Amino acid sequence: MSYPRTIKSGSAVVTVYWIQKRYFQVSYYLDGKRKRESRSDEGEALARAKDIADRIAKGDTKTADVTESDAYVLKRARQILMAHGHTLEVDEACREFVRIWTPAHKAATVSQVCTEYLKRIKDSRPKYQRDLKFRLARFTAKFGRQEIRTLEWDTVEKWVETLPARKDNTIQSPRTRSNWFTMLRTIWRYARSKNYLPENHNLFPKENPYRGVKIGAKSYMTTEGLYTLYDYYWTQQRYDMLTFLGVQAFAGMRVEEAKQLKWADIDLHTRTIALSAEAAKKSESRLIPINLTLFSWLQYCYQLGVDAAQGRERIISDITADALLRLKYRELTQLKWHHNQLRHTYLTNACTLRIDKVAVATEAGTSLEMIRQYYQEKPNLVEAVKWFTPLSVDKQAPTKESLDAAELRVKLGW
Repeated sequence: MSYPRTIKSGSAVVTVYWIQKRYFQVSYYLDGKRKRESRSDEGEALARAKDIADRIAKGDTKTADVTESDAYVLKRARQILMAHGHTLEVDEACREFVRIWTPAHKAATVSQVCTEYLKRIKDSRPKYQRDLKFRLARFTAKFGRQEIRTLEWDTVEKWVETLPARKDNTIQSPRTRSNWFTMLRTIWRYARSKNYLPENHNLFPKENPYRGVKIGAKSYMTTEGLYTLYDYYWTQQRYDMLTFLGVQAFAGMRVEEAKQLKWADIDLHTRTIALSAEAAKKSESRLIPINLTLFSWLQYCYQLGVDAAQGRERIISDITADALLRLKYRELTQLKWHHNQLRHTYLTNACTLRIDKVAVATEAGTSLEMIRQYYQEKPNLVEAVKWFTPLSVDKQAPTKESLDAAELRVKLGW
C-alpha cells in the first residue's frame, strides 16, 4: 500500500503519511489550522482518519483535536478520578480520549533503556563506564520495571536526594547530585532518540537544579596550605608528589588528568605540557603553557623526579595518590581537602589576576560559560598574587618574592 493516502468524507479530506517507516501520521485541517496525530498501527491510523473525516463532514469536531500531551494528561486525570471513586462527566471524556489515542513511540521499561545505552557506549572510557554502570544499577533496582515515559522527575528527584554517599553513608553533595542529574538526563535523551518518548515529553527538567550551587570558600586552598604540603614532600624527597601538586595548582589540571600525565609530557625547554586525548577529560588533547610560577616550582623537582622514577613513564604510579594527599593535608592542617580543590583554587585566582578569561578557559580545558558561572564570584586579589608569586628557593626552603598585581602580571605575561 502506497503512502500518503487520502481519506475523504463529503468535503472533508484527511491525509495519512508513513513517517520514516516508523509510525503513521494523520493530517487534516481544522478551523484553518493544520492538525497532526500519530499512530503506531496502520489499521488504527486509517480508522482514525476515516473517523475524523466523518466528524468534520458532519460538523462534529469535539474530539478531532487530540495531542499526545492532552491524552497523557487526561489519562493521568482519569487514573486519579478512578482511584477516588469519582464518576463524573470528565471521566467519560478521559475514557474517550484514551480510547482514540495510541502513542507513536515504542514502549520500553527503564531497565531496557539503560541496558541498551550501556551497549551503545561499550567503546567509551573504562572509568566512565564503571561510574555509569554503578549509578544505573542503583537506578534500575528502584525503577527498572517502570515504563520510562511514565516516570516523573519529582519521584526521581526525591529518590536521588535520599541516596547516601558511596563512602561514608552521609548525605550526597550537590556536586554528586548534579552528576546524577546529568547521567539521568543523558538516559532520557537517549530514550527520546530511540522513540521511547514522544517529542513533546517534558516531565524531565531542562535545567540542572543542582548546578546553581556555587563553589563555596571551603573549596579553596590557601597559599599557606599549599606550601605546607610543599615543605612536607620536599623533606620526604617525593618529587613525584610535588610535580603532581604543581600541575594542578598552577596549570589547573584535573586530578584524573594529572594521574595520567607522563614525565615526557612535560617539556621545560619549550615550557609546555602536552596533555593527550586519552588523559584529557573530554578526550580532547591540549597544549598547556608552563607559566613562570609553575616553572619555578618544577625546575627543582622535575629532574629529580625523573631520576627517581627509574624509567617509569607516569609521574604517579599509585592510583590512590589523590587520597593520600587528602589524608596528609588533613593531618597537617586539620582541614578537609575537597575534590579538584587545587584546580578550583587555580581557576579562581587566575580569573582574578588574568585579564584574558578565554585563555584561562582554553588552557584549563573548560568553557568560558563555566568560568563566568563559577569562578568570578569572590575575587581576592591579595590571595591571587600570593598564589601566583614565583618561588625563590634557597636550599630546601621555599620563599616568596614581594610583588604587586601589576608586576606579577608582567612577569607571567598576563
